[in-house]
This record gives sequence, structure tokens and C-alpha cells, in this order.
Amino acid sequence: MQSLRRVIRKLILESQGIDLYDVEYLSSFENGKRYIGAYAKDIFRRKADRNFLNSLGYIHSIPFASLDSRLAKLKQKDELSCLITFDKWEGQELYEVAHDTGNFMNENSIGLIIDGWVTWAANHNANTGHTGSLKDKYGEKPHSGMSKAPGKTYHMRYSSKERPGGGRVPQHELDRVLMDQDDVEDDGLWHWRQDDSGKWSSASNNEAILDNWTVVGVCHVVEWTDHEDKLTEEYDAKVMAAYEKVKRRFPKAELVKVRLD
Repeated sequence: MQSLRRVIRKLILESQGIDLYDVEYLSSFENGKRYIGAYAKDIFRRKADRNFLNSLGYIHSIPFASLDSRLAKLKQKDELSCLITFDKWEGQELYEVAHDTGNFMNENSIGLIIDGWVTWAANHNANTGHTGSLKDKYGEKPHSGMSKAPGKTYHMRYSSKERPGGGRVPQHELDRVLMDQDDVEDDGLWHWRQDDSGKWSSASNNEAILDNWTVVGVCHVVEWTDHEDKLTEEYDAKVMAAYEKVKRRFPKAELVKVRLD
């Protein structure tokens, strides 16, 4: 009967995405031993179109003011949260990055172009948690690195040593998953909402989780539609200083000219 209900639900939703029932079903086999979002990642790993994921671009944004401390704490064994843009950087002389990314990679922040293995992607902030707070909550991270998962902030509120799986991942956390080109065409690369006045606005940043990652580029925005006034000599100087710091940590990283459009 449970299997029948699952099939009926999928037919009604006409969705090939990830259903909460499937996530909880996997979790039941291990009595909720892992964070429940980790089971959603298991389904993502099996169902996502890897060619599609590899065609996208991934950028990790860091404020200039905290670059030193963040670089010192970045561990390549830890999964990393990134912004998603439409195109992958493959050595283009001028790298086109979606305009909305400028909200998080701006005159106050540097964007690091990341290459790695995508373990989750969604068109909104997936509440995966910050590595530092995850370590504070769960203790010393494993040798293999700190893993993230959709809705892990919910787990941080409700999990315990007796039930590490914690609270359930809401279905809306799973509905916005990006597993193939159809998901982007149907739901967009960002989740948009309409306020009471009827105005559409982006609810939050999108988010991808990357494992086995490295920094391949540092973004230097040289063109920014409608915001050219923010590209000052002061900004250029901050980028160059940031690039030198990043390159000491990641010697193969290149300085990449970016157009936000």
C-alpha cells in the first residue's frame, strides 16, 4: 500500500524530482543513523544528470574583510557551499556570470571559481549550515571531512546523540532541487517569489554543495550591467590583493575577468 501511495503521489505531482517519502524510506533502513538530508543526497547522486551539473559554474563568495581568516579555515576535505551560474569557466577571456550573482560577489566580496564534484544543487539556499557551526554542534569533524546536506540547519536544532538524524527535511527543501536542464527550465536557476504588491524578487541565493573541490580562478569583475559605478580603482586594488593571497594557497588559480550580466 505504501508503494502504491508513492506511485500515485508522483503521478499527481508529475515530478521526477526527490520526494520526501523516498528520503524517509531510505532513512528507515538505517533507523535514521545519518542526517536525513544525507539520504536526499544519496538519491541526488543516483538521479542527477552529471553532464548537466558539469556544464554549470560554481562560485564561492568571501567578503574581502574576512578573506584571511576564511582562507585559513578552508579545508578541501570539507564540502563547500557555492553559488551556481549558467556557464562553466573553461578559460574564456571574459567569463559571463549571471547578474544575480552580483548580489553575493560584489564590490565588497571576492568570488572564487570552484571545480569539484557536485553532491547537491538547488535554486535557493538549501540551509546546509556553516562548517564552523556544524563542528561546534557535532564535535570534531571526521578525517574524511565535514559533510553538508540540504536542511542540515534543521538537524542542528533537533538532532541528538541518540537520534543524529534530527528533524525531517521539509518537502519544499526538496522541491527546488536542480538535477537536470528541465529543472532549470521549469523552476529557474534562482527561486523567485512575489510580494504583496505583486513585485517579484529573488528569495535567496541558490546553492550547490561541492566535494573534492579546488579553486581554479579568482573573479575580477570588469563589466557589471547597471552597476558600472561600483567597479572602481579601489575595487581593482582589493581584487589584486585578494588574488595574491588566494594564489599562495591555491597556486594554480588564475585571475579571471568577469562580466556580470
